[in-house]
Amino acid sequence: MDYIDDSKAYNDFYDFLTESFDATHEDAEELMYELTAHIKNSDNIEEVISLRSLIQL
Repeated sequence: MDYIDDSKAYNDFYDFLTESFDATHEDAEELMYELTAHIKNSDNIEEVISLRSLIQL
């Protein structure tokens, strides 16, 4: 896995996923990695979020 952002916003979102959705640490890390990759590739974030919402954590 590449470098993972360690900003407050990143950590807050990670905590939100693990606490609010009972996501495992592995699931949260995978989602954060995927979202970061899509953002870096300038993918449409609305599509990424709507597609990911179809997948249960």
